[in-house]
Amino acid sequence: MDLYLYLESSFGGSFLAWPKNIMPYVTNTIKLCYNRVSLFMKEGCRLAVVDLSDMRVYSMPFTVDESYILAESGRIDLAKLIHNALVVSGAHDQAVHEKLDDQVKGEADIWVITQYLIHVYKAPKVGDELQITTRVTDGNRFLIRRYFEVLCDGELLMDIHTQYAAINFQTRQMSKVNADLVRQTDLLDDSLPMPAFEKLQRVPDVEGLSRFDYLPQADDIDENQHVNNLVYLRWCYASLAADFTATHTPIKVEVKYGKEILPEDYIHIDTLMQSSASEVVTQHTIHNTSKETVACDVRITWQEINE
Repeated sequence: MDLYLYLESSFGGSFLAWPKNIMPYVTNTIKLCYNRVSLFMKEGCRLAVVDLSDMRVYSMPFTVDESYILAESGRIDLAKLIHNALVVSGAHDQAVHEKLDDQVKGEADIWVITQYLIHVYKAPKVGDELQITTRVTDGNRFLIRRYFEVLCDGELLMDIHTQYAAINFQTRQMSKVNADLVRQTDLLDDSLPMPAFEKLQRVPDVEGLSRFDYLPQADDIDENQHVNNLVYLRWCYASLAADFTATHTPIKVEVKYGKEILPEDYIHIDTLMQSSASEVVTQHTIHNTSKETVACDVRITWQEINE
C-alpha cells in the first residue's frame, strides 16, 4: 500500500477513483518497481555473502598411539585414520556453519558418504605427529566432494577423496544441497585435479569365492542409527586370512556404498582374491541378506611387506 500512496500523492486523487484507462499504466509501474526492488535485494544478498576463502583448508593435529594398531595383524588401523579425517571434516563443517546464516544442507539432513578413493603412500608409526587437512573440492545439487591429506613432518602419507550426499534423517531420502553457497563464499578449492571414481564390480559367484556371515553389534551402530561406514572396511579385513593381512599392506582402497545397514539386519560378505607379480587385489561385496540388497562394494589393492 505504500507504493499506492506514493502514486496517489504524485498524481493526485484517490487511487480507487482514478480513471480506468490509466489503470494498465499503474499496474505496469507497480510491476516494474517490484522487479527492480527484487533484483536489488537479490544482488544485495549475493554481494553480502561472507567470504570464507581463508577457511578453504582446515587442519587438525593427531598423535599416533597404540590404539591405532590392529591386534590381529600388528598393522596400522586404516579405519582409525579415516575416522580422524572425518573428525576434521566435521569440525570444518561446524566452523563454516558458525559463519553463515544460510546452510549447505537442511537442518533435518545428515551427511552420508557415498564413495571413497584412498591412496596409502606410507604407513604412520606409533609416536608420529600427524596433520590431517581437508577441503571442499566440488559440488552440485546432490553431492559434495572433499579431499583429505594425512601428513607427517610435511610428508604425504595418505590422501582420501570422498563424496558426500545429504539425506533426511527421518525419511532416509536424499535431499538437495546448496552447492552454490560453497562457491559464493569462495570456500570451494578447485585447484586440485580430482580423479574419477571408478565403477566397482560385484564379486561374481565363482570358484575361490569366500563368504563371511555377520550380525551387526551395538558398537557398529553410529549416531545416525545405521552401521558406521568404517565398520564395512573392518569387516572386509576380517574376511581375509590373518597371515595375509600380517604380511600385506593396503596401498589403494576404493569403496562404493549402496543401501544402508540397520541394527537388526543380517549381512554376508563375498570376497575374491586375485594376484599378480607386483600386487594382490581383493574384491568384497557386502550383502544385506535381511533386505536382499547390496550395501557396499570394496576393492583393496595390497602390496607385500618386505621387512
